[in-house]
Amino acid sequence: MLAGLGVRHVGARAAQTLATHFGTIEQLSAASLDELQNFKIDGKPSGIGSEIAGSLYSFCNRKSASTSSPT
Repeated sequence: MLAGLGVRHVGARAAQTLATHFGTIEQLSAASLDELQNFKIDGKPSGIGSEIAGSLYSFCNRKSASTSSPT
């Protein structure tokens, strides 16, 4: 599902890696940029670099900002 959201640079392989590590869209959306860039799988770098992480982080924060209600 993540690959189908149209997040720039997030293809099927990156989407699978992210889904496996974070588990839910809520956990993924709550992740910091540092968490997205630096998590490991089986003790090895995930392969999610700064370009993918930055794109996903921007996407998640843009969606959050557009859905939050003004106070």
